[in-house]
Amino acid sequence: MQSKKKELLQKINMYKKKLNEIDINMSRYLSNKQKYPHPGHESFISEVRRFENSIYAYPDKDIRYMLDNLMSSIRIYEKIWRQQTLNIETKQKNPFSEKEIKKIYSSYLSIKKTHGGKYLKNFEEFKQSFNKNVEAKLKNIKSDEKLNLVYSEKTGDILIKTEQK
Repeated sequence: MQSKKKELLQKINMYKKKLNEIDINMSRYLSNKQKYPHPGHESFISEVRRFENSIYAYPDKDIRYMLDNLMSSIRIYEKIWRQQTLNIETKQKNPFSEKEIKKIYSSYLSIKKTHGGKYLKNFEEFKQSFNKNVEAKLKNIKSDEKLNLVYSEKTGDILIKTEQK
């Protein structure tokens, strides 16, 4: 009985270490999907759940406690990974927040006051046009490039350009 308990505790500890490794790999993967491989977290979670089901009725309280902690950690990491993925997908759609767009619009207005010209856009029109341009640029952006905002004296508008990081 003690050898079985020791074996199960070792396996649980091994899963905890692997969970931490997968978390690190997941962070790397989400930072650069082309450079880092997929961490394989779904298959790991399935494996741990199968393990949990296989020993669910094991009578030892220490094992149950350790297993419950492991499963709680997995649920927390799953939630964090989902949120990180969602945040990155949202950021890829448009890296500028509403507050940042308002600041850019304010700069647009002050440039128009300084250089003259009509205010062709209210904030909503500016925001829609800006978001459309950002999304178009993001479709073709490379991993070593970033977006840069530039005022064009020719058109009197703020242009979105890409440049090397």
